[in-house]
Amino acid sequence: MDFLADGVIQCLPLLDQGVTHGVSTRKFGNMSSDRSSKNEAQANTQKFFEVLGLSLEQISLIKLPVTNSSNVAQIKQPHEKGILKLAEHGKLIKDHHDFSCKPGIDAAICTAENTCLAILPADCAAIMIFDPKTKSYGIIHAGREGVEAGIIFKGLTVFRNWAHIDPKKLRCYIGPNICPKCYKIGNKNYDLAAEIKYQLKQVFVQEKYIATSKFCTCHDHEYFYSHYRAKDKETEGRQIAIIGRK
Repeated sequence: MDFLADGVIQCLPLLDQGVTHGVSTRKFGNMSSDRSSKNEAQANTQKFFEVLGLSLEQISLIKLPVTNSSNVAQIKQPHEKGILKLAEHGKLIKDHHDFSCKPGIDAAICTAENTCLAILPADCAAIMIFDPKTKSYGIIHAGREGVEAGIIFKGLTVFRNWAHIDPKKLRCYIGPNICPKCYKIGNKNYDLAAEIKYQLKQVFVQEKYIATSKFCTCHDHEYFYSHYRAKDKETEGRQIAIIGRK
C-alpha cells in the first residue's frame, strides 16, 4: 500500500484522501541536526519538501522530541514558518498529556492548516493518522518500548476526545520500520508492525483502513538509515516522516 518515487515513500490510501505526508530516504541525506550540522539537515529537509511540493517558507514543520515515552501533545496553530522543534517552542502545545515519568513527546495531534508534524525515525515506525471528516491528523513514534508503554492507546484516546473523531473512520499508515526477520529480542524475532496493527484494532481502528509499509529500515539498507544495523549508533542518520495539511 506504499510506494517509492523520487526518493519519497508515500501511502496510497492517504494520497487518495489528499493528505500531505511522506517518509524520506537516504537520497536526501540525514535529516537530524544532532547527527550533522543544522544547515545540512535543514537543506536536506528543504530538498525533501520540494519533491512534495512544499516550502519551509510557507509551512510550519513541527518536530517532536521523541524519547520512547507515552506522552501526547495537542498542537495549536503555529504563527512561525520553517522548522520548529517542539522542545524549544512549548507555546505551540495546547495541552500536554504526561502518561509517563519520561520527558519527551512521542505522539501529537493537530487540526491546523499549513502545518506538518514530524518525527525522525531510524527503525521505529511513524504511525500517520488522518480523520476524513474533521481533517485532523496525528503522528505517533512507535518503537517497541513506546508501544509496550501504551503510546498507541494513549495517543488515540487523546485524539478521539479532543478532535471528536470516530476511530472506526480513521485512516492509519504504519510507515517503514524494522521487519521481524531482522529484529530480535534475545533469540526471538519481534514483529513490530504486527503489534502496532493489533493495538490499533484494539482501539477500534478498522483493519481495512490500516496500511502497513512493505519496506524494512534494516535490510533495505540502500534506502534507510538504521539504528539497529549501524556499527556507530551515535552518528547514524535519520529519516524524516511527516503528515499535515497545506
